[in-house]
Amino acid sequence: MAGKEPYYMRVRYFVNQLNLNSYPNATTIMKAFKCSKNTAMRAISRMEDEFLIPMKYDSSKRGYYLTDSDYRLPSELPLGKDELTALLLARNLIATFDFDDLVKQLETLWYSYATKNPALNRDITPLGEIFTSDATTIGDIADSGLLQFVDAAARGHSVRFYYESPWRKNGKIREGRIHRVHFSDGMLYLLFQSKSGKEMIINAAFVKDFECLDYTVPIEKCDTPAANWLIGFGIWSS
Repeated sequence: MAGKEPYYMRVRYFVNQLNLNSYPNATTIMKAFKCSKNTAMRAISRMEDEFLIPMKYDSSKRGYYLTDSDYRLPSELPLGKDELTALLLARNLIATFDFDDLVKQLETLWYSYATKNPALNRDITPLGEIFTSDATTIGDIADSGLLQFVDAAARGHSVRFYYESPWRKNGKIREGRIHRVHFSDGMLYLLFQSKSGKEMIINAAFVKDFECLDYTVPIEKCDTPAANWLIGFGIWSS
């Protein structure tokens, strides 16, 4: 599942620690993936409530253990509530454009996953008739400049912008390239490479006066960003 690897990597890492009887906890995930405590706790909650991993917390060991010592994580995990919610939102959006073929494909996808979860209605149609959305979240992402950032990255354009972080006294004009764009926990982030070659995570909320340049900014050591750059997403200090 494209874009979901970091979360599933946390799950697989945690279950591996369970199999090793090392009594992992939220701190285990925080240290391994450099994420926030809230992110780690939410991952654990999903493992218990959605994926039904047979584990319990041992207060004396301050960690979790498997109640079924023979348990092994399946090679393919079913979609959880986050992914199914995204499908419901997608259906709601697509239906407004009267794209019957896309709606049917999405309904088929929903059914294939909902059948694995007895708590869910197998048919998304009545849910879609009950649920409506003004796509506020989508609007927020669009207004944050998502399209211009993604387009600039896809075209390989050099860019310039003023970056003013609330954690620093003075803002700074930056020039370079955007390599990746990622939306996480209600915020839009850019994997940006400055002309010095330094890679940094930029919070798009603090980007002002963004523009694509009509010339190429030379970048030292302009390597392709690591494929695992999303690992540990949670707290950034760019």
